[in-house]
Amino acid sequence: MITTHPDGSWSYSKSTQQYDVCFSSDTLKSDVVVFPAGFPPADAELISINGADTFKRNQTLPNSEKGGGSEKEGAGGEPVKFRLAKDQGGVCQAAGAAVLSWSCRPASLQREEETCTSPQSGGKQGAGLSFLINSPSLPPAAVCDPERQRCFLSQRDEYQLDISESTLPGARFRIESAQDPDDAPNSIRLYRLSPNEQFALDSKKPSPNSKMIELVLKKALDREQIPFHQLILTAIDSGTPARTGTAKINVRVLDSNDNVPVFDSSVYKVKLLENSPKDTLVIKLNATDADEGTNGEVIYSFSSYTPERVRQVFSMDPNTGDIRVRSPVDYEETSSYEMYVQAMDKGASAVAVHCKVVVEVVDVNDNVPEIVLSSLSSPVREDARADTVVALISVADRDSGPNKQVSLEIPPGLPFKVKSFRNYYTLVTSAFLDRETTSAYNVTLSATDSGTPPLSSKKTIQVDVADVNDNPPRFEQTSYTVYVMENNAPQASLCTVRAQDADINENGRITYTVLNDNNHGIPVTSYVSIRPDTGEAYALRSFDYETLREFHFQVKAQDAGIPP
Repeated sequence: MITTHPDGSWSYSKSTQQYDVCFSSDTLKSDVVVFPAGFPPADAELISINGADTFKRNQTLPNSEKGGGSEKEGAGGEPVKFRLAKDQGGVCQAAGAAVLSWSCRPASLQREEETCTSPQSGGKQGAGLSFLINSPSLPPAAVCDPERQRCFLSQRDEYQLDISESTLPGARFRIESAQDPDDAPNSIRLYRLSPNEQFALDSKKPSPNSKMIELVLKKALDREQIPFHQLILTAIDSGTPARTGTAKINVRVLDSNDNVPVFDSSVYKVKLLENSPKDTLVIKLNATDADEGTNGEVIYSFSSYTPERVRQVFSMDPNTGDIRVRSPVDYEETSSYEMYVQAMDKGASAVAVHCKVVVEVVDVNDNVPEIVLSSLSSPVREDARADTVVALISVADRDSGPNKQVSLEIPPGLPFKVKSFRNYYTLVTSAFLDRETTSAYNVTLSATDSGTPPLSSKKTIQVDVADVNDNPPRFEQTSYTVYVMENNAPQASLCTVRAQDADINENGRITYTVLNDNNHGIPVTSYVSIRPDTGEAYALRSFDYETLREFHFQVKAQDAGIPP
């Protein structure tokens, strides 16, 4: 221990002691307190070795920096304390040993047997105590050798390197070297780097007690594969046994724009219902970029290969990759769209990548069937045979699939039927017609598609029945009796006969004639005549009751049809 003498000098003797390192908030300095065996007591008076800044409190100070390890040997006695400036002293601990040293060379590592001169000792040399500098600029990373009382350390126990992934192999990065207080025989012999694929170690020796070491990049870095590397740098001295000191080297790989965006697929196919409202989401494209920051932020746009008409129908969100409906989509106008999208990141020298988007418009049953009357044979002779073609009809539906499948029907009870061939239909007779019963038919054609719900349309056509001379004229009476006063004037009207013909036109136009019969040997036509168009019979001569009291004649009614 250190013992003070009345003349102001001090000496060093060996004994096993308990010690503590404390920090005073009053003086803002570190204090090393050494106690005899069995100490520290509850209270201890602290005495400054140089008589200045003495603590007068009877208490043990709380630890803020505490050294660990075994104790030095010295003479017994009361606890004696000496003060070391904060920037001049510290505790070196390793291998179970603790060594103290009076600082003779601030801010540097002291050798183990170095002696210092105390002002009070009149130049007498005191035993030196090995001690490590506790400086904020030199974080300790030390090994202490209790046999040689030697310590050495790297200037820093951890290094932080930021290296761009675009750095070429062969690049070098300077690392602060460790320092060894030993003489040449025990100085640092070599450095060793933990096994890794990316880095190697190169060291040079600019001075006998130090080496300049560089970290050499031997293989290109890839941030997307390994963004962080942690290496262990080990310094090994030349002593026996050899001692080591270590420091961590943390390498953070900085991103460079070495990746292009990648789409999930080169071709996207999507279905879209026609008549979808504006802003309907068509598809959300996704392109990922393995880079980070702006190098990994992707923007989307239509490429120059996308036609303007497509751009008018769809919009593209540059940030999200959303493609939405911009204007109405009609399957009947365009059943599919093709667009080309490019994606590129926001980094420097960005390269665009492309994908193709095919939008297939899904038909909605929004169109009614359209009935087209291609030909109509009207009127139809009433004596037409069954299956006589009356009309040729086509039905078109602009929808697709089941929405396009159409059936055509007519109401029941008509002397017609519909025959189909694909989307073409014929209207034919299914029974004999009778113009005299029904001279015309209004046939309603109903076309219905197979969509859900089904849509239908109707069209009415008129079919006239052409007359056939299939009806003879018929007299209203089968016989007529006429009374005429004798001595009548010639041309006097006798009567009018009437006949009806159910036919029309020439087939129903009747002509009347008197049949040339003889009455009492005299031709009837010499007595009477008839007007052919009206059926009015009139006398050709004056009748004499005493000569001719009665006579009979026949009238023929004939139509003008062919045949009559």
